[in-house]
Amino acid sequence: MAKVAEVNLITAKIKDIEAKNGVLQSKRNAIQALQKSRPEIVHFIDAIARVTPDGVFLTKIKQNNSNVVLNGKTQSNARVSAFMRNVEASPWLVSPELNVIKGRNNDGRLSDFVLYTKQRKIKTEDEGF
Repeated sequence: MAKVAEVNLITAKIKDIEAKNGVLQSKRNAIQALQKSRPEIVHFIDAIARVTPDGVFLTKIKQNNSNVVLNGKTQSNARVSAFMRNVEASPWLVSPELNVIKGRNNDGRLSDFVLYTKQRKIKTEDEGF
């Protein structure tokens, strides 16, 4: 009887260690994913700065996973078109879609717009090139 209780105790300890190991492994995976994606934000912000033409002013940038919403003001519709062409040519941004261009603001000079795009993810060595 004592041997059975001892084996049950050892089995319980093994299960506890396995559970703790699973938690640690998931934390490790999360940290590795963050480490891999660290350069992406730098490229993303740099790409936004490079593709935004004169006469386009971004007022809000919202990102959810790879989806990006760019709200801004523009001096003309042609400048938004140039913005979209620049996004299409960017190696870090893809699939621009213009949702809204509202007419001139109260100041009479700028129009509001909303542009949707996606951030291209970096392929890591694990994923292949």
